[in-house]
Amino acid sequence: MRTNMKTRYFALLAIFGLASLVASAREPKTLFPFNVEDGVVISDPANKMSHASATLINKKGDVFVTHIRDCQNNHEDPSNLTIDLALSKFNIKKYKSGKIEHSVLLKTGGSIGEFKQDSNYPPYDVFLLDLGDKIRCVFQARENGDSVMAAFDISAEDGKPIGFVDRCRIHYTHNGEKKSVTMTAEAFREVYTDLGVTNFVGYERPLLDQNFTKHGEWYYNVISSWCCAGSVPIVVRTKDGIDYEMVYSCPEFRYGAAEAAMTIEGERVYIIARTSRPANKVVRGTFLGVYSLTGQCLCKPYQIGDIESRPEFLNYDGAVYVMYNVKPNYLLPNGKGANRSRVRLAILNDVGTVERAWEIASPHSIQYYCLSEYKGDIYLTFGEDRFNRAKAKKGNISFVKTEL
Repeated sequence: MRTNMKTRYFALLAIFGLASLVASAREPKTLFPFNVEDGVVISDPANKMSHASATLINKKGDVFVTHIRDCQNNHEDPSNLTIDLALSKFNIKKYKSGKIEHSVLLKTGGSIGEFKQDSNYPPYDVFLLDLGDKIRCVFQARENGDSVMAAFDISAEDGKPIGFVDRCRIHYTHNGEKKSVTMTAEAFREVYTDLGVTNFVGYERPLLDQNFTKHGEWYYNVISSWCCAGSVPIVVRTKDGIDYEMVYSCPEFRYGAAEAAMTIEGERVYIIARTSRPANKVVRGTFLGVYSLTGQCLCKPYQIGDIESRPEFLNYDGAVYVMYNVKPNYLLPNGKGANRSRVRLAILNDVGTVERAWEIASPHSIQYYCLSEYKGDIYLTFGEDRFNRAKAKKGNISFVKTEL
């Protein structure tokens, strides 16, 4: 009798222990595999507003970080006509020594070749495409009162502007008719209308993922909207960053999609997007879905995180990583924005669910981040407290090596 009770006792302990191990495997670790406080500020000036960085590391280890900056104000606002499109350039081996070059690519009201930026609205997001001897900068600007996606080139040697290239275009077929639409905010309404999206609440402009994904001879990307209720991600491909072919749209993102990101692993396309804020009373959050290259939905979008910052993918060592905000801490005395201090880095499996994750609650905001690989090492570029500089004494973009 005692032997049976003892056997049952140890069996229960084993079951309990196994259940605990399974539960702990599902729970994210409390710390990242690196310390964000080791990050080096690479934006300038360090006591003002820098935001929305995009990072490219070339074969020589030269790092190009484009972002918007404001030398006069310490907060982000489209009404700030002192915002510039800026570049910070440094070598991967020298950034800790402060050997960072800073330059302005485009000012509010400034020009690049034949393109003139409106003087009553600043330039905004920029996305980088490595073309070898030059880097194509696909950027969001304002021309003749309308938002437009266009491109200019900078030298891969010194980061200096080479010249304006063209305004971007999207090509697709609707009801048997071939169409070509210039990517201005107004013209892109036609694309969404043809896709059956009609509730343009809060619609401003189409928006690319900050990273292009190379697959075969094409660079893939995903177009979403900025704050458009009801919009859907549109998978596109390009060879030059100017002309984009529509591959397919993703209507399964039924809560809307803002600032979508994508990556390709094998024959699977992972897509993650923030839901749109306006008129979205059903679900607010960050949703992730998996598709085939031909558009078959392999995993319907499900809520994976919060809504407070742009998510980001990384393909590394055969695994797909995703970074996203978990939950914001509303710390601002003026009630505007949030200090996005909790972020998660997760490994996804084939069907897009989390296999393993790390989580951190930083004393500073971590937002609009970029994950980049160079010779097997992973680096993180991230923004800090662009809203809350008075409290955190920071409004920077920082750069740190991880320990993945």
